[in-house]
Amino acid sequence: MLLDRYSNTTYPYWNIFNLDSLNWTMQVDANGTEAGQIKAVIPIADKMSDIMQPAGGAFVNTIPGNPTVPQVTMNMSIMLSSPVDPLVLGSAPFNPFLMSNQDRGREVHLPDHIPTSLAAAERFGTVHDDSDPASSRYYKTALNLPWALHLSGANSFRYPVEYVEILDAYLDFAAWAQSSGESSREWYIQGQGNMNEGNIY
Repeated sequence: MLLDRYSNTTYPYWNIFNLDSLNWTMQVDANGTEAGQIKAVIPIADKMSDIMQPAGGAFVNTIPGNPTVPQVTMNMSIMLSSPVDPLVLGSAPFNPFLMSNQDRGREVHLPDHIPTSLAAAERFGTVHDDSDPASSRYYKTALNLPWALHLSGANSFRYPVEYVEILDAYLDFAAWAQSSGESSREWYIQGQGNMNEGNIY
């Protein structure tokens, strides 16, 4: 199950995940996987703005005072052509990623999750990215800050308002990320004195 509570229609993105263990701007094969990939890449949604339409302005559920749009739950089933051992398949969330601004090569993955074979490798190590494929380091800054997060079971996570960095909303986030999750493990839990309420939606 995927839960979407917010969206940005000025910078559209796709929700996708990659089954690393299985061999629209995206071209999709008859079986529903993306064409031209070495491993199975399964598109979940095209533009989120088609699913969660803004009720005022270009953003959905990120600007205080704007109308709220109900969250969307997306369910999907994947039928495999032959059985796959769950130990080989792995566990959810597999390798989810966003494709940003309708640019197929611009993938945004969870930290240290491998890109697909269609990702733009020339972007690694540029600007704020500190990805180093030779050491299996992906989608983090030099200070270990991730490009994306997966908070298992944290449906009540309160994300920052639009234009606010997570560092300015959750004051212990940097310590958690820079320690690779060893310290400040409750950085996102309300009531720990670690939140700047004015910067959280």
